[in-house]
Amino acid sequence: MKKIKYKCRIKPSSVLPLDLIRGFYNEDKEAIEEASEWVEENGLILLFTHGRAVGHERVWVEDNQILIGWYKIPYKKDLIRWLQLDHPDLFPDVLSWTKKEMFKKYSEREISFRGG
Repeated sequence: MKKIKYKCRIKPSSVLPLDLIRGFYNEDKEAIEEASEWVEENGLILLFTHGRAVGHERVWVEDNQILIGWYKIPYKKDLIRWLQLDHPDLFPDVLSWTKKEMFKKYSEREISFRGG
């Protein structure tokens, strides 16, 4: 199996259903197990729907965090689009950055899209 080399944290309240969020944040073991199953089944679909994934990523729970991971660094066009959503203040400077510089900036904070 391929090893995931690039990861970003995802804000749990952005992907989990309401009935799982509180238990996940409270680190309830049963809630984390249920959230893990839910994320493995639905996380990528939800992120794809919100324009935060292109479809070949993996989404999972590890160490009480929700992660999205890539086997190879994402395409520059996708990183540019995602950075525009999270860091509009960086444009147009970001266009001259390398993919690694873009990914580093993108992965600095949790991915979020439900207004927080």
